[in-house]
Amino acid sequence: MGKEKPLVSVIIPVYNVQKYLEECIESVQNQSCTNLEIVLVDDGSTDNSGELCDALATKDTRICTLHKSNGGLSDARNTGMLQARGKYLTFLDGDDLLPHSAVEKLVSNCEKNHSELAIGQLFEFSGETPRDTEKNGTVEKVAMEEAMRRMFLFQGIGHSACGKLYRRELWNKLKFPYGRLYEDYATIYRVTSKSKTVSIIEEPVYYYRMRDGSIMHSGIQRKNLELLAGVTEDQLDAP
Repeated sequence: MGKEKPLVSVIIPVYNVQKYLEECIESVQNQSCTNLEIVLVDDGSTDNSGELCDALATKDTRICTLHKSNGGLSDARNTGMLQARGKYLTFLDGDDLLPHSAVEKLVSNCEKNHSELAIGQLFEFSGETPRDTEKNGTVEKVAMEEAMRRMFLFQGIGHSACGKLYRRELWNKLKFPYGRLYEDYATIYRVTSKSKTVSIIEEPVYYYRMRDGSIMHSGIQRKNLELLAGVTEDQLDAP
């Protein structure tokens, strides 16, 4: 018998995404890597998203649903991390999708390269679900310092929390800042700095849905200046 694959916790914040949620969760259930824990965090949805989470959980024992009052994306992710039991963590927004072999490729490269963090590429789409975007891209193992350099210079590594696989220890004493926009910019470089080596996969491991009205595709507003504001240590450090 082969060695059992390590458990991966897929943390999915859910807020009023009833239209997309079932397809999102199916993309996780259908992963080629099956040793998964699917943590759904209903962040006080006012549509039927919460009820849909509960219904799907009755059909798949890998699904755990948590319900909480609305606190925003950061708070939902932090709540999911407290529940997660996996050796590895990855984040998926409730309207996005994972390619069929995304988790397997991320895990296998972390294990093979003894990396604490694996980073793949995001594939943006709108309308129909993308098909046949998977390919066998090159994989590069780099030191943390090189990964940080590329992240800050936007050279093939983004600041998004998604499209990445983390050893759970990287999140010890770290969390997403509560009530902030652009929470990934404030957090992911800190998580990356705690790794020793990083595996970079040059292929899509995450399908990002382009939607009108999303934070990243709205016009510039005063609230967008949060990206330039400082984040205090107490907003990032977990108790």
